[in-house]
Amino acid sequence: MHLFIYNLPFAISTLHCSGNQLTSESLYLPNLIDLFCNNNNLNYLNVSSFSPMLGIDCSNNSLTSLSIFAPGGVSILNCQNNLLTTLSSVPNLATYSLNCTNNQIDSLPNLPSTLNGLYCSNNQLTTLPVLPPSLVWLNCQFNQTYYFTRLIFRLNHLYCNNNQLASIPLLPSSLVTLACQNNPLSCLPDLNKVKNLDFSGTLINCIPGFSELQQVTLHNAIPL
Repeated sequence: MHLFIYNLPFAISTLHCSGNQLTSESLYLPNLIDLFCNNNNLNYLNVSSFSPMLGIDCSNNSLTSLSIFAPGGVSILNCQNNLLTTLSSVPNLATYSLNCTNNQIDSLPNLPSTLNGLYCSNNQLTTLPVLPPSLVWLNCQFNQTYYFTRLIFRLNHLYCNNNQLASIPLLPSSLVTLACQNNPLSCLPDLNKVKNLDFSGTLINCIPGFSELQQVTLHNAIPL
């Protein structure tokens, strides 16, 4: 049985329809600001809104197709735990927070310059696009990533464990958390102000600045 939502008033600005049995939706709601349609059985979602800064939570569905028309931009997009292979049909990609964890995505489109948090773990990513200068939190663990572009200067938390990284670029002085365990790494860059460090399951025998570190949590399979 297919369940749909239809004939909703155009004046709606917030729509909660989580935890139902919805299977596919095409929503034209020009004033929509927040949409919560998580925890359904959605395999297709098409949303159109002209409001500034649309927020969407469509997590925990079975989405294979996600299409968003939002000229005013998407501030927050949570599409984790679906079956998506691409986000190319999402123009004006999330300008504040993007969570596409646990999908089947093999590449990400260009990221907006205002993105604050990127959560893309448990996908099939081999590389990441250029990281925006506003990024503070990056979680790309459990992918196939083998290469990083330059890390940006505001980054506070980097979770890149369980990938195929053979090297990590210079770390910004703002970084406080680095989780790089289970990668074929042999050396780390200068750790600067890192306070939380996990490099277990690597080949690391080179840690510049190790003696200067304070309040650091270390996990390593190889004695230093």
